[in-house]
Amino acid sequence: GRHPFLDLLNDIIQQSGGQVLYISLGAAWCEPCILQKKGQNRLIEEFKGQPLRVIAIYMDPEENLRRIEQQLGFPFRAEEYFLSPDQSKDLNQQLLKSHGIPYYLLVDKQGHIVDYGNHLGLADGWYDITAPKISYLIEDESN
Repeated sequence: GRHPFLDLLNDIIQQSGGQVLYISLGAAWCEPCILQKKGQNRLIEEFKGQPLRVIAIYMDPEENLRRIEQQLGFPFRAEEYFLSPDQSKDLNQQLLKSHGIPYYLLVDKQGHIVDYGNHLGLADGWYDITAPKISYLIEDESN
């Protein structure tokens, strides 16, 4: 496609099959992105057995992330995607030149993006803002 990142994002959303998606966009060199990892693990733990997928999309190679994981001494539990240079370039053009990372998308069970934005500097308070939004979407039986 002409939009390799958007194509990937579409594929992920298409395959979500009635689950809520929390999608984070980040990179190993982005400290606030890494600070979110504990919170993402906590989401996965708290919502275990519920229709939630926590997905982390990275703009740099997997080995960079694994190195940081080793340094921090705990695993990153989100489903991971590592962007190709083309996908990263597309992501930068589509989104990041106006926003930057960490960036997130929240997708409801019907595959609609219902919330999105930056969570800069909210490494701690981030969880308390995000978890209720996810609960609401999981409990929403409107469709």
